Parts: sequence; C-alpha cells; structure tokens
Amino acid sequence: MPELAEEHGPKPASLIEILWVMGRLGCIAFGGPVAHLAHFQKELVEKRKWVSAEAFTELIAFSQFLPGPASSQVGMCLGLIRGGFFGMLCAWFAFTLPSVLLLFAAAIGVFTLSTQSMSWLHGLLAAVVAIVADAIFKLGKKLCPDPKRLSFAIITAIFMLLFPGLWTQLLVIGCGALLGLTFLRKDTQSADALHPIPLKNPKLLIGLGSLIFVVAILLPITLSSFFTDNGALSLYAHFSKTGSLVFGGGHVVLPMLQADIVNNNWLSNEVFLAGYGLTQAVPGPIFTFSSYLGAAISQQHPSMGSPMGLTAASVFGIFLPSLAMVAGLLPLWQRLRQYTSMRSALLGVNACVLGLLVAACYNPVLTKAIDLKEPTYAIAIILGSWLLLTVWKTPAWAVVAVAAFAGYSLNLS
Repeated sequence: MPELAEEHGPKPASLIEILWVMGRLGCIAFGGPVAHLAHFQKELVEKRKWVSAEAFTELIAFSQFLPGPASSQVGMCLGLIRGGFFGMLCAWFAFTLPSVLLLFAAAIGVFTLSTQSMSWLHGLLAAVVAIVADAIFKLGKKLCPDPKRLSFAIITAIFMLLFPGLWTQLLVIGCGALLGLTFLRKDTQSADALHPIPLKNPKLLIGLGSLIFVVAILLPITLSSFFTDNGALSLYAHFSKTGSLVFGGGHVVLPMLQADIVNNNWLSNEVFLAGYGLTQAVPGPIFTFSSYLGAAISQQHPSMGSPMGLTAASVFGIFLPSLAMVAGLLPLWQRLRQYTSMRSALLGVNACVLGLLVAACYNPVLTKAIDLKEPTYAIAIILGSWLLLTVWKTPAWAVVAVAAFAGYSLNLS
C-alpha cells in the first residue's frame, strides 16, 4: 500500500473556529446543495485554504457516491480534515442548527412568512445564481484545463439537462471514471504531487465509523420492531432508513419521507407539503426538513412524544448515517486515491462533477431565481451580485444580504 502524502497546508482548525465558520455559513447558505458547495468553495477553500481546490472537488465526488445529503457530507469531510472526529461533529452541528431551529419554530407556529417577506427570498435566490456561477468558473479552470476534460464536463451538463434524475447522475459519474481510465492516464499526477487530504489515525476512524453505523442504523431499526409504541424510537428508525438509502440528497428525499410520514397517518399531505415549502425558504440542508416533521408530528400526535424529543429523533436519525459513513469511508478513499488507476478515474469524475454543477446552476438554481411574473428585476440582481462578488470582491454573506434587501425593496414575486 503506498504511503500517504504528508500535509503541508495550514494547521488544523480549532473547534471554536469550525463552529464559528460553519455556523455563519449555516445562516447564509440559501439556495440548496449547489449553493452550499459554492459557499464552501469561497469561504473554506479560497479564503481559509482548509483544502486545495483539487482536494475539495474530490470530496464532492466522494460525497456523490454516498447516500444522504451531499453538500452536508462535504461539510462533514471538511470538519473531519481540519479538526478530526470532533471537528466533523462541530461542522455538522453548526451548519445544520440554524435551519433546524427555524423549521422547528415553523412547525409549532412561531415562525411565519407573509407574502411580502417572500420577496427577500427571491432576492436571495438571485444572489445564489451569481455565487454558484462564480464557483463553477473558478473550479472549471482547475478541473478542466484541457479540451478533453472540458468536453466531458459539457457533455455531462447537456446529458443532465436532457435527462435529469438520480440514476442519470450516478451513470455520468461512472462514465466519468471510465473516461478518465481510458483517456486521461497521461494527465495523471504522481502520488508525490497529489494535494493531500490529511486525516489523523485513519484506522481508528474506520473502527469508530463502523461502530457509529451499527449503533445509529442497525440497532434502532431492530429495536423498533419490539417497541412500536415508542414514538421517538419509531421516528428515529424511519428517518435513519431514509438517511441510509436516499442517494442524490436534496429534493430526492421527498418521496421516501412522504411515503413514511403521510402513509403512516402521522401528518396530512397538506401539512407535509407546507413544511417542504418552508424548507426552501430557510438556509442550510434540505434534510433539516426532518426538524419540521418531528415537531409537526408531536403537535398532531402528542402521545408520541414532546416536540423537542421527536425533533431530535428525526434530525439525528436522518443525519447520523452520513456522519458514520464519512468517518468510516473517507480514510479508505484517501488511500485508494494513491493508485494511478484511481487518480486517472478521479480526473474524469471531477470533470463530470463540474458538468453536474453546471446543469444544477441552471436547474434548479437559475430557474427558481427567475420564476417570477417579471424576471427582469431578478436578472438585474444576479448581474449586480456578480459585479459585487467578482469585481469588487465583496464577501458572499454581504452579497446575500444586499440581494435580500434588493428583493424586498423591489417586492419580487
């Protein structure tokens, strides 16, 4: 087995820094998974240099192969790299908490959105287009520096636009690996030239990840068959199953949750879909929809448990599989990437990942931003956000704030 490269990047981040940075991103990361990755790219790769751009893209590719929320898993990977196992927990907790709290409040009737307040959301979505496009442009220069890889990315984007869906995504990633093995062997770096993905004590992490996986997934599902009257345990089992089986993340989670929650008569379809709509209006991962569902179920079925108890069971149930798999499998990924054939495949996969991001920048990011009666104002906000971001080098959080205010002032709808 080849030796792992030594890390020559910045010193590991403190847990306080991870909490602060990821918590701030969790408050401004509107727009879904692709926008989250753009925020990570700007804040953690370009500004703080936690990992190189090449390593960041490998983390995206790694997360695409796992079930669960892809963008959250990239955040978990970054926390694991910069702060070890507890850094991973801090990164997940801080990035997820703002959305969890907002949706919990929405479910118990404290947080509401008026028609007017939706205008700022449209402004935010317009800013997200500029942020995502900027990230794609910068990644593209590194990941597709030659005609072959640029062609792979463009063909991937075209294919995803024509045939959107989870299976298409998995297919193009697999094809990217084959194309890399076939056409990019001469472009492969030597093992010594790789940008390292540093981890402390990988063997311990593999064992710990396996232990968490058993405790978080297999044991609760088994116990739930014996304790069906325990509402929190039953919810935990259902949500952990979803977190273990849903590939593609984001909106792909909707049908499985709908089948579990609505078909079990825990919530009506109307209440379920209302919560899903609110999830689009808050920052952070779409999987925090579980927070709304847990709290809403407690309101309609008080005998199942308290709002906080059912919310905790739902949120931890859906996210713990990802935490376990990231901790257990990232060290294995780190070792596999040392081989020449794996590096060739990764070059092709990375080019196709860029194509996936291009397709996602159009749909749903751009399409949602201009889905208005009068899209001209939204386009103006997109161009203004691009100017602030790329020419004036304004921080992403400030661009988001300005765009939200512009959307509110223009009463976008």
